[in-house]
Amino acid sequence: MRLQQFSMEDEEEILRKLSYNPHSGIFLWEETNYRKTPLTCAGNLDKSGYIRIHVVGRKVAAHRLAWFFSHGEWPQQEVDHINGDKSDNRINNLRLVTRSQNQMNSDKSKGFGVDFYKKYGLWRARITKDSVVKHLGYFETKEKAKCAYLEAKQKLHKEYGGY
Repeated sequence: MRLQQFSMEDEEEILRKLSYNPHSGIFLWEETNYRKTPLTCAGNLDKSGYIRIHVVGRKVAAHRLAWFFSHGEWPQQEVDHINGDKSDNRINNLRLVTRSQNQMNSDKSKGFGVDFYKKYGLWRARITKDSVVKHLGYFETKEKAKCAYLEAKQKLHKEYGGY
């Protein structure tokens, strides 16, 4: 992860051009120019599901901007969306985490946590904790493997995304 590096002038311009509502998580344009109308929503949803705002010549993740607006400094770690919704930038839905902690809040049952193991013709469930992959077993159905994954997630990652 790269930390945002902005000059004081850029930070002042960001604060002048945008406003942030911490209760809704929405940014509005405050200044007008040839492309932007004041008091319209700022940012676009990218293909990963994050809102990015083009300001001071760069695309900046809205969740990092929300942290800056709310705390007066750029986050020095990753910013996690507690509820897993990458477009929900309400400040009470954001927290600083390590990369490992951030990964715990993703639904791996859609990807790496559950996969089909051709060698046995069964579904395999795995989970990672502290960079160690734990094998959870082989299952006849994807649903059973997903249940094993979610149960392990509840136990191992309760603070960062267990249900």
